[in-house]
Amino acid sequence: MPRSLRTLLGALACALLLPAWLLPGCQGSGSSSSGEVGPSAAVAPEVSARASAEEAAAEAIACIEEGRFERARDLLDELLLSDRMVRARAQLAGGSPEDALLDIDRALAIAPENEEVRLLKADASLRLAEAKIQGGGGSASLIEGSLQDALEFYGGTSESAHALFGASRAAALLGQRAEALEFARRGMELLGADEAVPPELGRAPERIYAEQVYAAYASARADSSAEASALFLESEDALAKLLGRTSDDPWAWSTLSDLYEWEGRLADAKGAQERGLARAPEDAELLARLARVSGALEGAAKTVETFAAYAAAHPNVAAASWHLAVARFQLALSGFKQDPRQLDPAPFSAAEAEFRTTRERAPEFAQSALGYEVVCRLARGWCAFHAGDLALATREFLAMNELFERGIEWRLPGELESGIQGLFQVADAHAQADNLAAGEVFETLLGLQPDQYLWANNAGFFLRDAAVELERTGRAMCSAARGKLNNAEALAELRALAGIQSEAAGSAEERAAFQRAANERFERARGIMERSWRAYRPAAELAPEDVRVVNDSALVLVYYLHRDLEWAEQALMRCVAMGGPQLDAKKAALAAEATPERASALESEIELLTEAWGDAHQNLGVLEWVHRGNAEAARPWFEKSLEIWPTRPEVRNSYLPQVRGERAPDRDGALGWAKPCETP
Repeated sequence: MPRSLRTLLGALACALLLPAWLLPGCQGSGSSSSGEVGPSAAVAPEVSARASAEEAAAEAIACIEEGRFERARDLLDELLLSDRMVRARAQLAGGSPEDALLDIDRALAIAPENEEVRLLKADASLRLAEAKIQGGGGSASLIEGSLQDALEFYGGTSESAHALFGASRAAALLGQRAEALEFARRGMELLGADEAVPPELGRAPERIYAEQVYAAYASARADSSAEASALFLESEDALAKLLGRTSDDPWAWSTLSDLYEWEGRLADAKGAQERGLARAPEDAELLARLARVSGALEGAAKTVETFAAYAAAHPNVAAASWHLAVARFQLALSGFKQDPRQLDPAPFSAAEAEFRTTRERAPEFAQSALGYEVVCRLARGWCAFHAGDLALATREFLAMNELFERGIEWRLPGELESGIQGLFQVADAHAQADNLAAGEVFETLLGLQPDQYLWANNAGFFLRDAAVELERTGRAMCSAARGKLNNAEALAELRALAGIQSEAAGSAEERAAFQRAANERFERARGIMERSWRAYRPAAELAPEDVRVVNDSALVLVYYLHRDLEWAEQALMRCVAMGGPQLDAKKAALAAEATPERASALESEIELLTEAWGDAHQNLGVLEWVHRGNAEAARPWFEKSLEIWPTRPEVRNSYLPQVRGERAPDRDGALGWAKPCETP
């Protein structure tokens, strides 16, 4: 046959039946020789396979030349099918199941009943679903559809270990646990007799079997099923088979540990962990299990010893240092929880140092380590609090915020309350004897949580009382400076407070010293009262319907600071307007309340609200009389305050007689709070 005809037939065969890159002779007379490569260039076939393909191609061309077209078509189909399968396997091995499926679907179009192609279709569908589950990027419908395809194609082939293990994996991912276990068991029966399971399956068949048996055991154990005992033995045997094949598989050792831990065999669990770690010393899951089981089996102190030794043997394993730090913390915490408590902060300091070191050398532990570090400081704060060192407790609690913003709000549920709660307890302890210290801690709390009205109200309350106490002492010193205090015991106490014990009693020097001490206290009292107002103002804004809070806020202005009276008047008028309806509502609730505890609480609320409502009326009376000199406007406020809450000696014995004209006015005395001490 002339060469031109041979070339034409070859080109025709290439154009109709084969990709141009498959046959070396398929470029034809009009093709380019630019050196372009086809899709399979990245995955070159073996030399022998290429030679076979070239022989088959040559035979196909010969058949075409001889007019045996059916034979030629069969040969060309085999070539195309073989090429698609080679490419698909290479793509699957390279982690591209989606690309593999494109070639597999083309192969199925050529040979829809070919078992090798159908198995590869199942494998690629399974691997695609696994990839999407692990890496994301796939919809639930895509994943489920791929798994259903895998299950269908595995089931559409002759029963083999390959198909059964693949079907087991697909069924498990579809949530069909019983079917998955059945497939895996049948696969194990064929595993010895079958040819080796190919790598396209993605994992060892013994691993698939062990996964399904253990899953069945865990489910039966959780349900207290009678099958649990038999499944335990089967799981133990399955894991032994897997470890016989891959003794360095951390998953197998971890799962064996879990199996023993389920059964309460903690020593065996720890043994499995230690054997696994001997082969995979950096495995995080095994180390986490070792920490948990060691703590449960031997206690916190032994766990510290275990991880101290492990960290020393494996200094580059950051997870070992992490678990050592956690173990130190747990040991310190167990001591703190004892009765009596161990209040030495040193163990918590050691744990914090360990966490800091771990964080600095292993960024993956940074966030978790910081959390533990802040809790170590929290624990030291509580140690100091229970030891009675309130100043140190305050410093430790506040130091939590040095690690990160709002660190002081962290707590250890069921073990340690937050640093915020710690400061509250510190303030409460101070309140027994030191109003100023209590107020300052509440002031700090308000700075930390400015949206909490309780901190604002408490800061205002304790600072106000501290200022009142300080001013009262200043007045006593001023009386001494004026020579109006003759009580020897009181004078001795004041001398001690003023630091003038050595001065001659009654001398001009002593009176001058008392005057200086009085004025120092007046100045401090005014400053503290200003701080009280700065706390009360936001308290009133945060709790605008709380009559007690709003009234107390206005009281500071009316009685002590003598300014912003318009704000005070508006606040007090709101209290007057709110108090009546609120009392009516609480009384109605009390009448309908059947629970003794709630009824008692309502009675207390009614009593407090009634007093505060009466206070608001009294304070409006003081504002009108003391600041405006308006006796006519003040009188009904005073009278109503007595009607609401009769126990008001200052109103009954002083203010009301003054506005009625029954007693000489004394408005200047009410305006003299914390004014400088003047002596003749």
